[in-house]
Amino acid sequence: MPARRDGQARYAGRMNAPLVYLIGWPAVGKWSVAQELARERGWQVVDNHLVADPIFAVIGADGVAPKPPGTGALVQRVRAAVLEAAATLAPPGVGFVFTNVLFDEPEDRETYSQVRDVAARRGAVFVPVVLQARDEALRERIVSPGRTVRRKPRSGHVLDRYRDRPPFVPTHPHTLVLDTTALSVQDAAGRVLRHVDACLEARG
Repeated sequence: MPARRDGQARYAGRMNAPLVYLIGWPAVGKWSVAQELARERGWQVVDNHLVADPIFAVIGADGVAPKPPGTGALVQRVRAAVLEAAATLAPPGVGFVFTNVLFDEPEDRETYSQVRDVAARRGAVFVPVVLQARDEALRERIVSPGRTVRRKPRSGHVLDRYRDRPPFVPTHPHTLVLDTTALSVQDAAGRVLRHVDACLEARG
């Protein structure tokens, strides 16, 4: 599907373009849905690998072996720079799709708050979207060869570790919870877009 070219123009004179935050476990479809949203609306995708991959590339992360101590702190420094650029340098008409795996833990709640604050600083509508899928679907997707290219986790053991940690579900009034188990990427993205449009209309 060709990318839409009116992504910035549709918000001209009304409001800053929205910031959509896709949250969910590995293999739930965050990257695929984000890319479809970008094709439909021309939004900029800032996924967790865009932030982490400069560090992952240097340390030779392969998506399987544990990462060395200190990796997370360096990724946080990159994330801080990216968030500041999005908040202060990106033109008003640029919409964003952020993605993350988030747990209901202090560090991840802070990460969520930082992204929410970017939307507030931009005067943009903030739309958190929690993507979910049944366990069997996640296990089938996580071993996909295509995940190797972007240094994504490729082991079902990752999902096993995550089961012991409660996922973060935002309490923001714009939050959408969407099960992707039986949805195509296009269908999932379409539901997200309809929800975003409803949030934009409610804001006026």
